[in-house]
Amino acid sequence: MKCIVKKNRNLLLIVFDIIIVVLGYILSLIFLDVKDLNVMLLAKEIVIYIVIYELYLNIFRLYQNMLEYEVGNDYIKYIFSSMFSIISIYIIGLIIDSPYLSFKIDVLAGVFISGMMIIYRLFLRSIVNNNSIFFITSIPCITLPKAAYLLSKE
Repeated sequence: MKCIVKKNRNLLLIVFDIIIVVLGYILSLIFLDVKDLNVMLLAKEIVIYIVIYELYLNIFRLYQNMLEYEVGNDYIKYIFSSMFSIISIYIIGLIIDSPYLSFKIDVLAGVFISGMMIIYRLFLRSIVNNNSIFFITSIPCITLPKAAYLLSKE
């Protein structure tokens, strides 16, 4: 899996970002209990969400950094790109008078999207750097005599 992530890093990041934008938007509709969904209009607005989020992720150059070298400033950029995306989507929603691009939906979707982006990027970074808790080889081996010795010292 590590090899796949390293070879196709940018493509995987774009695909994961698109999936997260769609999930965040749908989760916000579910949490706010939106009724009377028009599927065609909803699909158009999801495309608007994807385009705006990808635009701001590229403006903030979040696909230029190497995944394993991301630092705290990069994660702050995710939050700012989400904030600017929320504002832009809200303005577009006012212009086109869309029922699904309301301020509450936009803010909740932005919170979901920025949170999920940071979490999955941290997860991928840990896989690429071999620092994942999911790799059993990185867990130190404590034998029974060693554990008994450590407990007797306390």
